[in-house]
Amino acid sequence: MIFTLLNRDEFDDFSRVHADSAFVQSKQMAELLELQKRKVLIFGVKENNQIIAAGLFSLRKIFGPYNIGHCNQGPLIDWTNQELVKFFFQNLKQALKPYKCINCVITPNFEVYPRDINGEICGEDNNLNIIDYLNQIGVIHQGYDNSAINGVGRWFFYKDFSGLKNKQDLLDSFDHATRQNIRKTIKNNLSVSYDGEERLAKFVNLMEKTAARRDFDDRGLSYYRNLKQAFG
Repeated sequence: MIFTLLNRDEFDDFSRVHADSAFVQSKQMAELLELQKRKVLIFGVKENNQIIAAGLFSLRKIFGPYNIGHCNQGPLIDWTNQELVKFFFQNLKQALKPYKCINCVITPNFEVYPRDINGEICGEDNNLNIIDYLNQIGVIHQGYDNSAINGVGRWFFYKDFSGLKNKQDLLDSFDHATRQNIRKTIKNNLSVSYDGEERLAKFVNLMEKTAARRDFDDRGLSYYRNLKQAFG
């Protein structure tokens, strides 16, 4: 196995077909992070010239020359392969040293417990053994927290589409409140459009008014412009 820096295209090819892929682990996200003045690094492990693990990391300045590293919903790796996991993180630690990275925060894209629609643990399956092993090799679990970390949610909802043959089956599979919201949306002829730069200012104005009404901080025009540039 070889630990190495990857270019964005080969990383994106790997990410697109990985079982745990997420848009925050993509070359478009790398472009967005650079537009936000972050240092971007893509590390990977190759075996027989094939990528078997990879992660998009960004560095955030904190003071002087020092940085904190971030890897959101990554790295993309087989967490059950302890040899590979250990190899990746041992090499990652050394690779980040020249960048004066004093801490690196990862939010791996694997579930700890499977849960039902109400958030209750269902069954006895879990991935606590992965967390235990990460602790053993120095990747320390910081505890459970329901708040967002680095803008990445701690809870993810997956919709099971198996057995759904048409739109009516899909609608019937939701709970009553969700069905009502969907019907209301259809009745009001709500649609999603993809507009250019000329409509961005109008969108930002709408977001600012919503932020004031809902009491949250809006990110401003430059944030949305960068998103548009990176993701199209």
